[in-house]
Amino acid sequence: MTSAYSGHVLSTTQLLLRWLRTFPIESLTKRPDWLANCALWHAGHIAGNRRAVGRLIGCDLDSPEWLVHFEPGASGEAAEDWPNLDQILADLEATADRLSTCLDASEAKLDAPAERILGEGTGTARENLLFLCYHEAFHVGQIEQMRKLLAS
Repeated sequence: MTSAYSGHVLSTTQLLLRWLRTFPIESLTKRPDWLANCALWHAGHIAGNRRAVGRLIGCDLDSPEWLVHFEPGASGEAAEDWPNLDQILADLEATADRLSTCLDASEAKLDAPAERILGEGTGTARENLLFLCYHEAFHVGQIEQMRKLLAS
């Protein structure tokens, strides 16, 4: 079962890298008025999301200081101290490889009780992992929609 999760991480990463590399660089920090966050924020948020996956399965992923800019509720307005696209892309590639390896080795840990990431109470690490896979795919979709909207 964990190979499905690691496959998700790897395939989502490939889509994300392709879309971000073709995103007009001048538009990475722009956003339509009706959206709260720009594409670069979504990419940084996915990088932070991967740390949550790592914590669920006991996978040690270093956390760059710049991740604080992409936490839930953080401003989606680009700031001078944000990382550049290359830094985020390098992080996404590195964490995809590390998470894939950890996920393949963590089947027994997924049925352990875990505090819910969303909502209250406890569930299992597997339930949280399913939510985080959905959450990551949501943000990848937001990036692609912005790429299309801002290109027109």
